[in-house]
Amino acid sequence: MKLLTWALAALGVVQLRAAGHQHLAVVRVFSTDEEVQLLEESGPAWGQTSPCAVKSNMSDIDLILVYSKDLDSNPAALQVVMDLENGFQKYMDMQNYNSSNVTTGTSYDWMKCFSGIHHMSAMLNPEQDVYDNRGYTTNKHWVSGPNAVFSKIMTEMFSAEPADMYDTFFLMEMDAVPIKSHWLDQFETE
Repeated sequence: MKLLTWALAALGVVQLRAAGHQHLAVVRVFSTDEEVQLLEESGPAWGQTSPCAVKSNMSDIDLILVYSKDLDSNPAALQVVMDLENGFQKYMDMQNYNSSNVTTGTSYDWMKCFSGIHHMSAMLNPEQDVYDNRGYTTNKHWVSGPNAVFSKIMTEMFSAEPADMYDTFFLMEMDAVPIKSHWLDQFETE
């Protein structure tokens, strides 16, 4: 019986993939206090340029917040992340059950566009977390921080359970500000 269950589950996954169902992610990396502020400001800002018209029925799309260091070591950054995650949980509870046990967090209507909001810490040390905007001419390791974070993201994407959790992800820099609504719909289409 167990083998039959696994076979049917696998067939269901194959059929979902064949029907075009995808698991996508928008990945936002932040490191500095300024980027923590930008992340916090993106909550209300995305209300002005909603990521989607309606929640996709063809894809599961997650928002993944990646802190370059240890998130637990920065209370301000942790607070912003937890506000978004708790707000998302509260939003989903209200949509599904018309009530929620979550008492903290700010909910936004754009949260309907995502299947989940998650976070990870890249755990870079200060020597690794280098970004020198003056460029290569002044520091040959000028982008070692962003490169190391990208490497950690790729490792996580391919080593997480299941290993093929995401078909595609969009690395959305913190200074990327949507100017047109339904930008997430466009990402899904492309």
